[in-house]
Amino acid sequence: MQKVKIGIVGLGTVGMGVVRTLRRNRSLIRARCGATVDIRWVADVDRKRLSASGLTPECCTTDYHAMLSDPEVQVVVEIIGGTGVAREVVLSALRAGKHVVTANKALIAKHWQEVFSLAHERRCALGFEASVMAGVPVMRGLQEGLAGNAVQN
Repeated sequence: MQKVKIGIVGLGTVGMGVVRTLRRNRSLIRARCGATVDIRWVADVDRKRLSASGLTPECCTTDYHAMLSDPEVQVVVEIIGGTGVAREVVLSALRAGKHVVTANKALIAKHWQEVFSLAHERRCALGFEASVMAGVPVMRGLQEGLAGNAVQN
């Protein structure tokens, strides 16, 4: 069975929810996807949140660079928000050849071209459904289902 090792940057309300959901639904994810999702790293500037995550201290860090340099991490989940550090996390992850998932509306809105160009160049997947309409799965439908149509803004 395939293992997908991920790094999560940000353990606020959304980040902790992601950790809980991945842990609680581990067997369901394995059954539906045929793979296990292992949290290899979590990064947050707040040590109390790292402790509250319930994850082993070995996978907790205040320095997201550790996860970006770890060759085992395949996917980086950015949920810190904003466009400063979050942009650097996402771009650095893509440069390192890691796939990225983000729920960051501001980042996608402000740096769309830069982020998507780099993802395309590095042949990395960029998941951002959660940054659109509170996670309503509309983007894949637009990208794939309407690929042959001209969509006007």
